[in-house]
Amino acid sequence: MSKGIKMLSAVDALGGRYSVDSLQTQYDNNQAIPTLFCDSPNCGSAVRFVKQHTENRMDRVEPIHVPAYIGLSRGSKHILGCRYDAPGRLKLILATASDRNFMHTLDDGKRELRLLILHQGLKGKGASVNAATPPPPSDTGNSSQRPTGLRATGQQLDSYLRTTTNLLALRAACDDDELLATQLKLRFGKHTLGWKDFFFGSGRYDEVWEKLAPGAQDDMPLALVGTVKSHRSPPAGATYTTTYLNCES
Repeated sequence: MSKGIKMLSAVDALGGRYSVDSLQTQYDNNQAIPTLFCDSPNCGSAVRFVKQHTENRMDRVEPIHVPAYIGLSRGSKHILGCRYDAPGRLKLILATASDRNFMHTLDDGKRELRLLILHQGLKGKGASVNAATPPPPSDTGNSSQRPTGLRATGQQLDSYLRTTTNLLALRAACDDDELLATQLKLRFGKHTLGWKDFFFGSGRYDEVWEKLAPGAQDDMPLALVGTVKSHRSPPAGATYTTTYLNCES
């Protein structure tokens, strides 16, 4: 399981601080990379420098660029409370997602994130602050009996968005999908999605384009990691509510 968050700095045995950029420069100049440790207070776990490189993917013609980062060494893990402790961060996110209609506990202890409820709320279907919301179902019942017509209040929608955003930010900071994929299931109506089919980093934009192309018939929700170059919000009096984000390619 991916246990840590990609780090941008670390310390050596004497407390000297190294950034990812300085380590990459040392590597490029054929200089020795020191033994590194986590720079979070009281942690000191063994970490390693991973140089910038390219990776070939089976579903891609061109290799993707992977920026340099610092990550856990094999067999090492961050202490509880370390700012780079990904499992601890995930546990906190799940603990604060108290609405079981949105984040449902399954029989095997995993959680199910119900994207349809978020989707309906964002589309304005029942996202009124006065909308009545049914009580949460019992987690001891049959997990196949799921409510499908729930209506999110404005306050609940904010909570759903915060939970989803926190999960996506955590995934973006980790090496891979494994941490969230082993703890969460993504459900959209009757469909179950894998994290790799929902979360797309900047190196996978071509896959997203294929899903969005005319005639693709792919209506599943998806999340993108990107750097926003500019944005355009609806002007006053507009009949649409969509905000457009123009991201770096």
